[in-house]
Amino acid sequence: MVGKKILNFFFQWHFLKWHALPFLLATAVVIFVPAKRLS
Repeated sequence: MVGKKILNFFFQWHFLKWHALPFLLATAVVIFVPAKRLS
C-alpha cells in the first residue's frame, strides 16, 4: 500500500515535471521579454 503510494507519487511528479517545465519556461519568457523591452 505504502510502496504503491510512493510509486504513484513518483510517476505523478515525473509526469508533472515534464509538463510543468515547458509551461514554466513559457511563463518566464512571457514575463521576461516585455520587461526587458521596457527597460
